[in-house]
Amino acid sequence: MSATRTEVRLEPGRVATDLDRLRALAEGSDAAAIAAALGEQPGELLSDLDDIDAGFDDWLASERVRRREQRRQIAIAVARRALAQRRAEPACAVAERLLAAEPCDEAAARLAMEAWASLGDRDGVRRVHARHAEAVRVGFDPEVIGHA
Repeated sequence: MSATRTEVRLEPGRVATDLDRLRALAEGSDAAAIAAALGEQPGELLSDLDDIDAGFDDWLASERVRRREQRRQIAIAVARRALAQRRAEPACAVAERLLAAEPCDEAAARLAMEAWASLGDRDGVRRVHARHAEAVRVGFDPEVIGHA
């Protein structure tokens, strides 16, 4: 680490993040471990550094979104590999974790329905579809949006 009056720099590889952990788990294609890691819901990046400066706040907001999307992409890729290897249970667990965090996530809903279908659980497919449809309906309902 190096620090001056205006900046602090961390040496790459010296600090491990939740994203680093997911990347390492993804190399092993362990969907069950990914599902468990997603259940640990990391805190927001630099959560105590909001409202410092408008430029920094903009960067921080976009960096948080970028990192959330990277976690999501890693999880979906590992779950897809698990499905391709006919390991539907861990793929289903990953998809359900993703939907718990973002109920309107279409890719996660599709993944969950595919996993339940590969397990032969038609009711599971229906439940995921119904929850996702309701989340999307509520998310786009002008009455709900107007009261949010």
